[in-house]
Amino acid sequence: MSNNILLVILGLIVTMLFISSSKKRLIRIQEQRACFNKIVNEFKIACEELNGYTKDFYYTYFMKEKWKNKYKELYSKVDKKWKYEKLKLDKDILNSIDEFKNKYSNIEKIRDDYNKKFIRIEKINYKNLFDNIEGRALDQQQRECVIKEEINNLVIAGAGTGKTTTIVGKIKYLLEKYNYNSDEILVLSFTNASASEMAERVKKETGKNMDVMTFHKLGKEIIAEVEGKQPSIT
Repeated sequence: MSNNILLVILGLIVTMLFISSSKKRLIRIQEQRACFNKIVNEFKIACEELNGYTKDFYYTYFMKEKWKNKYKELYSKVDKKWKYEKLKLDKDILNSIDEFKNKYSNIEKIRDDYNKKFIRIEKINYKNLFDNIEGRALDQQQRECVIKEEINNLVIAGAGTGKTTTIVGKIKYLLEKYNYNSDEILVLSFTNASASEMAERVKKETGKNMDVMTFHKLGKEIIAEVEGKQPSIT
């Protein structure tokens, strides 16, 4: 008899623990579902923002990293720790999550594929410009250098290979494609002689006067603007 009572008590305890565990699990699922319902627009906004980076201009490394860092926390909500597929979310919410997750995890390929296509199209659209920079046609590498819009571009080339011509082409491309004003472009060089030569060549090719100076002169002008007078350099 006592053994039967003990078994009944144990059965009740197990049942209560199961019910308690089930309730906690249900509450957790409800909380997670509510969380996704609340932030669904964030997934849509993130995807729309990324789509905006792939429209008629070069998609830079800086923009890619900025987007990734901005939505890093959002991505953490849909990694393997959050089994959102089991939350019985609405189909449109699941679609938004899946689209964002796919874009975030494949952002490098998305950027690379888009930029390759963009460069190919720009070479076609601006063929006439690239075919006549200072009376010569730019080669394919020079055209890519002109089109790429990274914050920092390192171009390694020997003497007489057309570096200055490429810079002139870059300036002409920026003026034509993005409609920059000449006072929005600053060209820097290491020597006064090369700066003077660059200014003359840019003026001849574009018909516009542009700020072309040495790094030394730029530093002096910045100091003078901040201090209100030219620095005394000995």
